[in-house]
Amino acid sequence: MPRWLPTSPKHLEEAEDKVLSSVKVPIEKYFVEIFDGFQIRTYKIISTNGNSSKSPLVLIHGFAAGAGFWSLNFDELSQEQDVYAIDLLGFGRSSRPKFPNDQDEIENMFVSSIESWRKAVGIVDMVLLGHSFGGYLSVLYSLAYPNRVVHLILADPWGFPERDVLENYFSKWKLCVFTALASTLNPLAILRAFGPYGPSLVSRLRPDIKERYERLYGDGDTRVTDYIYHCNAQEPSGEIAFFTISSIGFANRPLNQRIHAMSPQVPITILYGSNSWIIQFYNFNFVRSILKDSYIKIYEIKDASHHLYADQVDEFNRLVIKACNRVRTKMESMKVTQV
Repeated sequence: MPRWLPTSPKHLEEAEDKVLSSVKVPIEKYFVEIFDGFQIRTYKIISTNGNSSKSPLVLIHGFAAGAGFWSLNFDELSQEQDVYAIDLLGFGRSSRPKFPNDQDEIENMFVSSIESWRKAVGIVDMVLLGHSFGGYLSVLYSLAYPNRVVHLILADPWGFPERDVLENYFSKWKLCVFTALASTLNPLAILRAFGPYGPSLVSRLRPDIKERYERLYGDGDTRVTDYIYHCNAQEPSGEIAFFTISSIGFANRPLNQRIHAMSPQVPITILYGSNSWIIQFYNFNFVRSILKDSYIKIYEIKDASHHLYADQVDEFNRLVIKACNRVRTKMESMKVTQV
């Protein structure tokens, strides 16, 4: 890393340890090798109630984040089943390869990395939970490997709406200005450009995230903002891929045009925050209208924004556990029927 940037893989490792220090349950932390020698940073939490025979819950973070963002949720979510969380390829402490320039190839590389990781870990099937960009990738994975997903949980997922919804919010000339500015703006590049001032810039740009975790850790605690900084001050990789498959914050190939291919065998639960910017552009009831033959549950979490898992920790955990319990109830009933 350039000397201008006060970061390194070691700094990120230390920041990760501090974020996870508040978790009470034991966490196994290791790297899983996938294709081409790339590695996926992995956390595993064994079920505290001894239900390791159940399909595990796999957590996938959003853009510009890492698996450590789930630190507030691990204790409760691991009570009934094993929980895994990963750093996506190109993010956090996972390998940071050079992604292709083609949209399809980028998406295939992300999906293949998750599948390669699943095989390497030895998971047969899973409850797959993705937040934001992680939700987008979780949908793509479920489209490609429906037999591996016993329940798909989407937490304020990114990538459903089409860009034309912006016309409802801007006049034509304002839309042109907004598009021109947004298409050239990479906030993570700005973060790196600020060099030693980057860590303090995170606190200024994302006071919302800082405040969420300070409520639990105490005022002035910087462990989360330090983690955000060191996750994103590293060599850019996943972020370049993200900006290649998106434009002005919207997916180039919206999920709204692709979700119809989802297998009806994959139950879906969607959680969104009542104050999230996502719902300003998309009504998740559209998913129910598209997938008429599928199990769809949609829940609004009151007084939560885009980072609903941190805004309303207890309610988020409750709804996730509820979705996971539905899987267990269904599987148990199938066993009774077979007998």
